[in-house]
Amino acid sequence: MGRPKHSYEPGMVYLITAVTYRREPVFEEPANAQVAHDDIHFYAAKFKATSLAHVIMPDHVHWVVRPSAEDFDRFAREQQEKGGQYADGPHRFYLSKILQDYQRHVAYVVNQYRGTRGAKVWQDGFRDDMLRDEQAIRDAVRYVVFNPVQAGLVESPEDYLYWAASGSRAGIGIPALRERT
Repeated sequence: MGRPKHSYEPGMVYLITAVTYRREPVFEEPANAQVAHDDIHFYAAKFKATSLAHVIMPDHVHWVVRPSAEDFDRFAREQQEKGGQYADGPHRFYLSKILQDYQRHVAYVVNQYRGTRGAKVWQDGFRDDMLRDEQAIRDAVRYVVFNPVQAGLVESPEDYLYWAASGSRAGIGIPALRERT
């Protein structure tokens, strides 16, 4: 049985979780965590996605993201014009394409830092949960921001370096924190 497809629905928000290979704490190393953190911003911009929140944990990444319908249209059109590998069902592969590009670059840089060219950094696949309403989005953002606290890494979200959240924090129980980028 093949890996499940991650179906994209325009306008929807997703909670994406990607795990390191064998749950190795790759991102305990600050340089590795920083590249994973910075690349969220880069790939959100590249794919014109709205990043609502993310956190880089020692062995996984959570990202609450609204992919761009405009960029999906570009992706689908390119695949169909080129007869690309995703031409028959671009909605089944768009989330995978975003994560594939992100994970590939993070792995490349992490391997450069470690001197381990081509070593596996990520577990195959990722989990995506479609967030169907505003309450689900608020709950997911709160979960992501407080994940380091729940894991016992810090006492308060503002004590953790590798996270970001955008927009209003009203109603999700997040104390007045400065925006992280």
